[in-house]
Amino acid sequence: MFTRCPSCGTAYGISVRQLREGRGVMLCDHCGRVFNALPGLEESVPDSFSQLPKGGSGRWFGGWRRGYDEPARPGLFLRLAWSVGSIVLTIALLGQVAYFGSTRFAQDEAMRPWLVMLCDAVGCQVPPYSDVESIQIVERTLRPVPATGGYEFRLVMANQSTAAQVFPSIVLRVVDRQGKPAAGRVFSPAEYLPKGSGLSMMPVGKSLEVRLDLAKPDRDISGFTFELI
Repeated sequence: MFTRCPSCGTAYGISVRQLREGRGVMLCDHCGRVFNALPGLEESVPDSFSQLPKGGSGRWFGGWRRGYDEPARPGLFLRLAWSVGSIVLTIALLGQVAYFGSTRFAQDEAMRPWLVMLCDAVGCQVPPYSDVESIQIVERTLRPVPATGGYEFRLVMANQSTAAQVFPSIVLRVVDRQGKPAAGRVFSPAEYLPKGSGLSMMPVGKSLEVRLDLAKPDRDISGFTFELI
């Protein structure tokens, strides 16, 4: 007996035993379609374009449960197109992660090198590294300046991180004798860095001295607080 693939027309010789073992389900070696061999059974090869059986059971699906007449498997071009599309979508997704999560990931020492490589690939920019928790305060003082009646704030700090980072802003507040805020101000790096220093990033392990002049307050000062942001 013979049967024919409904997709490409290739004919195959089959036996009752093969039909029973495969439950009538066959895989076409020519086009890859899985089909029900029973409706196309014939007693002889119908034409000269038919293919004789090669023997073996590789084309038979014993215990097939999904049903008959399954569609043909995707061709090489379609599988390649899906693969390329998946890669493109993955890169696009990583690009979105880099763009929207770059600020948070850029401050993670473990993630930052990977983020830099990803941004180099997709064309995004990694925000400058900043970790104020790793900045060590070596010295801080607030002393009166008799000549002006004001005060001088002196701060010595050092970057103890593993990488250079942007200079922080300094939030300085002074309090009066009753412990109430008397004045406060935020100093940016441009205001406290020495003029002509040429520094754009805070080097690792190097101490930096900051001196800030405060105008004479309208009441006596008894203390101060400061914060790096």
